[in-house]
Order: sequence, then structure tokens, then C-alpha cells
Amino acid sequence: MSKPITRKPAPVAAKPAKKIDPPSRLKGMKDILPDEWRYWRLATDKALQLGKTYDFERIETPLLETLSLFEKSHGKNSDLVVKELYSFVDKGGDKVALRPHAKASLARAVMEHLLIDELKPMVKTCQLGPSFRFEKPQSGLYRQLSQWHLDIIGETGPIADVQLIQIGLNFFKELQLETQLEINSVGDADCQAQYVAKLAEYYKERTKKMKLPLELKKQLAKQPISVLLSGDERLLEINEDAPQIVDFLSEEAKNDFFVILEYLDALGIGYNVNPRLFGRFDYFSRTLFEFVTPEEEGRKQQTLATGGRYPLLFERLFGKSVPAVGLTVGLDRTVSRIRSLNLPLTPERGGDIYLAQLGDQARQKAMIMFEELRKAGFKVSQGFLHNGLKRQLEEAQKMNVRFTLVLGQKELMDGTIIIRDMESGAQEVVDNKKVIHELEKRLK
Repeated sequence: MSKPITRKPAPVAAKPAKKIDPPSRLKGMKDILPDEWRYWRLATDKALQLGKTYDFERIETPLLETLSLFEKSHGKNSDLVVKELYSFVDKGGDKVALRPHAKASLARAVMEHLLIDELKPMVKTCQLGPSFRFEKPQSGLYRQLSQWHLDIIGETGPIADVQLIQIGLNFFKELQLETQLEINSVGDADCQAQYVAKLAEYYKERTKKMKLPLELKKQLAKQPISVLLSGDERLLEINEDAPQIVDFLSEEAKNDFFVILEYLDALGIGYNVNPRLFGRFDYFSRTLFEFVTPEEEGRKQQTLATGGRYPLLFERLFGKSVPAVGLTVGLDRTVSRIRSLNLPLTPERGGDIYLAQLGDQARQKAMIMFEELRKAGFKVSQGFLHNGLKRQLEEAQKMNVRFTLVLGQKELMDGTIIIRDMESGAQEVVDNKKVIHELEKRLK
């Protein structure tokens, strides 16, 4: 009987690996990586420190608000709402939007929670966080903007403006950034209405014989201020002789502006009166100011911070005018500026102690000791994920700690630990039970 013939199955061809498109960042967004974060920490720590020094109270408002909040504050058909706002209908059917700035959210919070009343007529707030605008990304600007805000709500006097200018100046000076203060007054609503009418009349008369596109003619009639600021080459010569807002200020607005300039002179704060400074949003009134980078060859001038009064924002949202003035610092551009100038950073003190170990048993003991030191109030770091002692000592040096504790097999058997002074390199063996006392004595 013949044996059955067995055939091996034909080899199955391996399936080609499925191509996976790796996810990437959205356009206009950025990651802040560990190497860059030290610059961010420098700027944000300085911001919070100054806010506390000048008695501003910390506040945080939601990133997500009702769409109607921004439609009321800017107008349903405004460029910000139509072109820049991230808005959508959520799963509950509510129309919501990511905040494009923090002012409207702050105004809502102040009124909703009654932060000002007869007993507390003024509040000073400090806020730090992101805003979102769908616009073309620019140098140092992203669709997610990181901003620091200081606001004074309820104070009518011009001294509030002066204090915010002083804080802004200190912020940039203490970060070793050179800035120039630009300042202007746009008066109140009546002043602005008279000025816009006069500007429109001026353009109508001066451009009558010019062959301009229909779109530009409409803009001249409806938004003459935006044309004045556009830098359109066809209108450069005409813009030079255009009326200035200062000639339309009321006596009250003019006096308010002059008081601020007098204080700046008295404080030795240099400034440039810029008649073309109007602010990004139309709810600003009276004095406006900006901190800009100095003009440099090959580098475009950038605005790092803006400020001004905005009682009209409360009027639009709540039907009543509430005195309000604020300073907004763009942290993205500020940090970018610090990095571009290669300013020397003082090494950060990572903590009091770094706990190094060698061997599994020493690691177990070190982990117990770490918790004891932490609960005793020491600022302590550790290298539990590293096996080599050399690598741990290098990390301790990089973290700029005062002392490193070294625990190896010998120290574990002897009940001791090595205290190494990271500045001098001197080290001493001490009793394990006395380590807290010894550290307190040295750190004092």
C-alpha cells in the first residue's frame, strides 16, 4: 500500500504593513517643549509676582463661553465674530465659542458674581491663560494665544491707567527687554463719532478724482479709521494730512489724557504720543497704550502688550457703563523675544536636595527617605529611574541643587549616608538618623 502524498501548503504572502498617517499639530498651534518652558516659566513667574506685588487678585474665567457673549460685545457681523471666532453647537444644542480674548469673560464674571458693589466699589484682577482666534499665524502669534491680563474695574481716575503702564514697564525691564511706550487718546463715543464723520468727509473730498476700486471706496465711507491705519500705498500721501483724533477730544477726555502724561513725566517714563493708535477693538475709549519692540534693521516692530479703558464693553453687555481699564501682555511674543536675544538666564535652583542611590536595596531605602524628607518640608528631587551613580550626580548638577545625598550598599549596611555639597564638592558621612537635623543646619 502506497503512502499518501502530503503537500505543504503554499506560503501565504505577508500582508503589506498598513500605512498610518501620523497625527500632527493643527495649523497655528504650538507645543511648548521642556527646553523652551524655562523661558515661559521666567515670564509667567514674573507676571504673577508683579500682580501680587501690586495687590491684584487672581481670577480665572472659562475658555468656553456662550456665543452670544461675543456677539453682543463685538456685533454679530463684526470681523472677529464672522472670521476669527471658534464657535460651534455643543452636544446639548447650545451655541458656544472659545474666548478670543479675556475682557468679555471678565466683565461677565464681575457682574455675575457681584465682585463690585457699594461696599467694594473697585476690584483689581490678575488672569493668565489662553485665548483662541482663527486668523493667519504671524511671527510670534498663534491661533492659541497665551496672555497675561491685569484689570482694574470700578476706578474712574487716570491714576489706574498710570499704574498699569508702570507695571507693564517693570515687567519688560525686569525681563531685560527693551520696549517703547506708544500712547494716544481716542476720547469717548461722541468724540469718536465726530472724528469718524470728519475723516469720511476728508477722504470723500480728497479721493473724488482718484480712480479707486469700488471696494476701497466703500471702505473709505464705512470704515475710514481702518483705511487710515491700512498703509495702502494709493493713500499714503493723503493719509499724512488726515485729521487727528486729538483735535476732536472733549475737555474731559483731554484733561484725563494730560494728567496721565504729567504722571509719566514725573515718574521718568518715556513715551511717544502716536495719533494713529486706535486699538484692535472698538469698545476702547480714552487713553490707549502699547509696548512695542524698538525699530531694528531687518526686524519688524512688534507689539508685546496693549492697554486701555473699556467701559463701553459693560454698556453693550449689561446696559450700563462700568469704569474699567486693563493691560494685556502677549506672552508668546514676549517669550519669543527673550529667546531671540539670547539673554543669559540665571540657573534655576531646582531644590534643596537630590537623593541618589546605588543598588536595589539602597533604592528601596531611598524611596522611603524621599517621602520622609518631602514631608519634613525639604525641596527634594530624586533619581530612582537611573542605575548609574555618575548619571545621577550629573542630573543633580544640572538641576542646581544645594546638596546631594548618596546612599549605596556600604552606607546601607553602616546606617549612614553621604551628604555632598554641590558647590564645593566636599562631602561628609553622617548617621542616617541625624540626616534631617544635619540638612536643616546646613540649609539654614
